Amino acid sequence: MDKTIGIFGGGQLGRMMAQAALPLNIQCTFFEASTDCPSATLGQVISSKAENGLQDFIDSADVFSLE
Repeated sequence: MDKTIGIFGGGQLGRMMAQAALPLNIQCTFFEASTDCPSATLGQVISSKAENGLQDFIDSADVFSLE
């Protein structure tokens, strides 16, 4: 079973974390205001502006980290 890391922030640091996770078969989701952030090509971006965004983000990952 693949694990998913939820990353608060989808900027350049989040992108680098997701790139490091790829060879380990670890998926990433990002909690970010802009869905067009630097990390958008490497995982699902959940908008912090969405009505249920935070709950959707919490449900999307096994563990969490800050970028």
